[in-house]
Amino acid sequence: MKFFSLLLLSALFISCAQTPNSYNYKTRDQGLIDHMIKQGTNPQKLHYVSFFLECQSKEDLNNILRLADEKGFELEYVAFSYKKNLWTSAVNASMPLNTESLAKYRNQLLPHMPKTGCLPLLFGAGIEK
Repeated sequence: MKFFSLLLLSALFISCAQTPNSYNYKTRDQGLIDHMIKQGTNPQKLHYVSFFLECQSKEDLNNILRLADEKGFELEYVAFSYKKNLWTSAVNASMPLNTESLAKYRNQLLPHMPKTGCLPLLFGAGIEK
């Protein structure tokens, strides 16, 4: 599968006051999708999308990962970022690249995220031509 990393830097888009459930995902998602289309991606093709999890508590992160696994997401690494002072991971799924698909998959995860302690659930994907 063609996968060229195109990551959304959470530091550029996240306000510390926002929680995962109050974040304006549709606007940010559409901005990244538009950028990816300019880079040559075909939004009609399936994309391997990663949702990035960043939480203060390893326990919170592990709970989200367990539930994501039950819902069929592919799990990745678990690591501690000393720079951000957060536990990090990613969960992946293949989907068309549009705000509706992103919302559908993200909404499977959001109810299981704590009200505080985790950053908004941003995504990254590769360019699919």
